[in-house]
Amino acid sequence: MWSRKRSTLDVSYLNLRLCIGVLGVALPFILRIGSAIFPPDPYSVSAYYYSAMRNILVASLCVLGIFLLTYRGYDKLDSRITNVCGAATIGVALFPTSSPGFKPTWVGHVHPIVAGIALAGQALMALQFTQSAPRDGTARWLDDVKRLLRALVFRYAQRVYDEHGKKLTRNRIYSACAWLIIIGVVLALVQNFWPDSVKAETQWLFWFESLSIASFGFAWLVKGETLFKDAATPDQAVPVEAIPAQAVPVDATAAGGAAGVIYQTGERRLSAASATDSTPARRTRRLGRAEAVPNDVTACGERSFGRAHSGHRPCARNVPGLTRA
Repeated sequence: MWSRKRSTLDVSYLNLRLCIGVLGVALPFILRIGSAIFPPDPYSVSAYYYSAMRNILVASLCVLGIFLLTYRGYDKLDSRITNVCGAATIGVALFPTSSPGFKPTWVGHVHPIVAGIALAGQALMALQFTQSAPRDGTARWLDDVKRLLRALVFRYAQRVYDEHGKKLTRNRIYSACAWLIIIGVVLALVQNFWPDSVKAETQWLFWFESLSIASFGFAWLVKGETLFKDAATPDQAVPVEAIPAQAVPVDATAAGGAAGVIYQTGERRLSAASATDSTPARRTRRLGRAEAVPNDVTACGERSFGRAHSGHRPCARNVPGLTRA
């Protein structure tokens, strides 16, 4: 089994995806740990802007946004979604949520807009991860909408998957992450209408926002092959066993213990004597390469190259030391 060597560009993109995933998953936990050390606990992720963890929040959102802006996906649609989401994520950091003592007040009205765009972009990115090939240049926007909706209900355009791969499993995880992002957003909106007694029990908005952010990060961890990575696949070089219908050597008994050579299609077997032969022809055949073979070895009269598998024996004429059994 061969493993395909990754280019430097492949490794860079995998590392970029890993960084996005780690930031997304770790950010809610880092904020929560920080608030435990420096109380109190803000009610939402955005409210940490007014806590001792403000610098951590702003820096994490800006770095995450820059990573998304620099990311290039399969096609223009993929890149546009990540770029818009990246810009909106930076906007969440630059336009904090409303606070009674914060001026100007219009900044607080911008925050929910950019936050909504960022969360919507996160869900779309998770669904976009389910594609396995670049977007068809003739596809219309309506085709993209249908594809994303199918992915949302765990139906995918690509129905044939590599036996060594886990693409189908990853696609299902992407769809599940998209659902978790949507559920977190919906619950974050619904909790605004809950009674004050219920909202006072814990920081519901923080946990719902954290569900969406962590699901987004988990999808990127899977995309970066940190989790559910494909098994090793053969390299582009085709193994000998996979070469179709070639005449390759098999054993033949020769007088005096010397090994002769006959040929059989689609199978390779070498005798002990021939395996240790250091002649260039034998070395080439051991590598599985097809090579022109002298007629006096492979055929006798009407017997043609590669017919030994049907029961014909090789002709011993003109072959020193080779006799018929």
